[in-house]
Amino acid sequence: MSLANLYMCSVACAINLNINFTMDSKIIKNYLLPKAIYKPGNKIGATIFNDNRTINNKLPLSLEKNANSLNIMDNTNVLKSVLKNYKCNKSLPYSSLIDKENISNESSQIHIAKENSEVDLCNTTLDNAYEYLLKLDEDTYLPDTILNEYSSLRQTRDLLLNWVIKIHQNLKLENETLYMTIDLIDKFLIKKKLPIEKFQLLGLTCLYIASKYEEVLPPSIFQFALESNGIFDSEEIKESEFNILETLNFKIGYPSPIVLLDRQLDGYLNYNEMKFMSLYLLEITFVDFRFLSYRMSMRTKAAALITLKMYNHSIKDLKTRFQKEGLMQTIEKICRYILQYLLEPTIHTELQRKYSQLASYNVADRATKYVKCLIKKYA
Repeated sequence: MSLANLYMCSVACAINLNINFTMDSKIIKNYLLPKAIYKPGNKIGATIFNDNRTINNKLPLSLEKNANSLNIMDNTNVLKSVLKNYKCNKSLPYSSLIDKENISNESSQIHIAKENSEVDLCNTTLDNAYEYLLKLDEDTYLPDTILNEYSSLRQTRDLLLNWVIKIHQNLKLENETLYMTIDLIDKFLIKKKLPIEKFQLLGLTCLYIASKYEEVLPPSIFQFALESNGIFDSEEIKESEFNILETLNFKIGYPSPIVLLDRQLDGYLNYNEMKFMSLYLLEITFVDFRFLSYRMSMRTKAAALITLKMYNHSIKDLKTRFQKEGLMQTIEKICRYILQYLLEPTIHTELQRKYSQLASYNVADRATKYVKCLIKKYA
C-alpha cells in the first residue's frame, strides 16, 4: 500500500471512530491534495471525492461553503454528515466545480463555435475518405476482354476460394481479410500465369499478406504453414509473398467493401441478423465468377437492396437514389445474379457452412427460403 493510501485509510478510520487525527501538512500537500480539506497544524477530517477535478486548485464551491459555515475542521460529527452526503452522489457533475457567474457569454459562444467547427471538419473528412474509396472502386472490375481469358480458370478458382475460406475460418480472421485475399488472387492471376499445382500456395500467401494488412494480431507465418498440412513451409510462403507483391508492384489497396456496404445501410442495421445477411450476400459477389465484371460499389448496393427487401424495410429511397445516378438497371441485374446463386446447387460449401451456423443466425438457409417463396409468389 502506498503512503498516500495508508494515510487515506487512517483518516477514514479516524472519522468513523470519532477520533481527532492530526497530519503533517507537508504529507497532505504532497499526497492528498486536492482530495482532502485541511488547514496546516489543525485537527483534520478528510473528505474524499471520486471526481478529482478542481478549478485553480480550489475546492468545489458547494463544499467550501459547507466547510466555512459549519466550521467543518473542528467538528468531526458534522464532517461525517458532509462526507455521507457526498458519498451518496459518487460522481459529482462537472458543472458543480465551476462558478457559473464567472463564465461570460463570449466564452460560451466560442466553445459552441469550436464544437460546430469540429463536427463540420469530421463530416468533410468522411466525405473526402468516401470520395477516395470511389476512386479506388474504378479499378475493382474486369473488362470483358480480360474476363474472357480469365474464364478458363473459373472452376479452379472456385475450388481454390472454397479452400481459402476454410483456412480463413480455421484461423478466425476478419471478413475484410478474406475480401482482400480474393482481390489479390484475382489481380495476380490476371497479370501472371501460374501452374495449377501452385494455386494453393498462391491462395495461402495472399491470405497471409491480407492478414498482415487487416488484422490487429495477424497469425505468424508458421501458423499458415501448418494450415497447409506440411505441403508448404515458411520459406516457400516468403518467396511467394515477394513474387506476388513484385508482380502487383506493391499496389494492394482497394476500397473497403464493408465501409461501402455500411454507407448504403446507414441507419438500417439495427440488429445482428440483418448485418450477417448483408455480409453473406456481399460475400457471394466475391466468390462467384459472374460478379467480376461489376465494380465493388455496385455489388454492395445490390446486397444492401436485397437485404432491406428481405427484412421488409422500405427500398423506395434507395431505388430513387440509384435511378437518379443511372445505376438501377445494372444493380437489378446484379440482384438477379445473387438470387440465381442462392437457388443453384452449392459450389462453395465452406461459404454455405460459414453462414449456416447459429453464430451467423443461419442466414444462408433463410436467404434460400426467401428466394423460393418469391418464386412461388410470382409463379
